[in-house]
Amino acid sequence: MKRTILVMLSTLAIATPALAQQHQHQHSAEHAMHQGGEFPAGWSARTDRGAPLDNVHFMTHEDGFHAITGPAAVFYNPEWRKSGNYRVAARLAQTKAPQHPEAYGIVIGGRNLDADEQAYSYFLVRQTGEYFVATGQGGERKVVVNWTAHPAIQRPNAEGRAANL
Repeated sequence: MKRTILVMLSTLAIATPALAQQHQHQHSAEHAMHQGGEFPAGWSARTDRGAPLDNVHFMTHEDGFHAITGPAAVFYNPEWRKSGNYRVAARLAQTKAPQHPEAYGIVIGGRNLDADEQAYSYFLVRQTGEYFVATGQGGERKVVVNWTAHPAIQRPNAEGRAANL
């Protein structure tokens, strides 16, 4: 199953994971140019459980990025780093209602994302109006906040679209 999300960035520390449902629109010429596994300069991806990148698409789009994924993926640019106190914000837009709970969000504090000893924290939302926070160290995940409903998380409208900041 393919998943799509449109990501509009304000400030982003390390990565923009994008997970949502298939997006049906007219693909621009830019979309047609990007093959699975090809990313904008400086960007990389890591899929869950080492799945191949063949069905992973990530490209610049308007004021941000557009991702279409088959397997779940984390997109990151190692040059996008911050230290000390900083604020992370991203506008994540789901463009079509998924058929099951589908999560998408941001990764912060990522290190060694291209290696087995990766470390990161992440914040996810899904169309059920819930959020989730966890950290990852190597292959281990520690849940900080399990799926919890929150009124600030937008649910999809009648067309299946939702945007969360």
